[in-house]
Amino acid sequence: MDLVQLLADELLAMEKEFTTPDPLSLYSGAKFIRDMMSTNGQELFLLDFYQGTVRLNKITSNHRYARTIILARLDLNGSPHMNPDGQVVYGSHLHLYREGYGDKWASPVDATVFTDPADPVLSLRQFLRFLNVRTIPVIQALLI
Repeated sequence: MDLVQLLADELLAMEKEFTTPDPLSLYSGAKFIRDMMSTNGQELFLLDFYQGTVRLNKITSNHRYARTIILARLDLNGSPHMNPDGQVVYGSHLHLYREGYGDKWASPVDATVFTDPADPVLSLRQFLRFLNVRTIPVIQALLI
């Protein structure tokens, strides 16, 4: 399924809420999927989160629509990414849906939006703000 760019941009810009107020727990190897709903009640979204086991600051967060379409993906402290044009993006980067390419294009994170990619809790909070999540649940980092 492919979206026209205008619809993808509108979906990304929509205000959203988590369907349950449960805290988000981050820890070595954390992996979860949480449902979100647009505040107008019309659209369902998913948030995927994965935190590394050895490198705890290696994090991937996906914002999905229609179960399979990634509207935004934040990759923190991971491997370099090669865009379809051959450009390599090093360090933390943000993928945004692009019509015809899905989430295959990335750009370096904006340091004014993602201020400390080494901090998983802060970065997830900032990603949720970027996604226009109205009420951000408690995010707790568990030590094990």
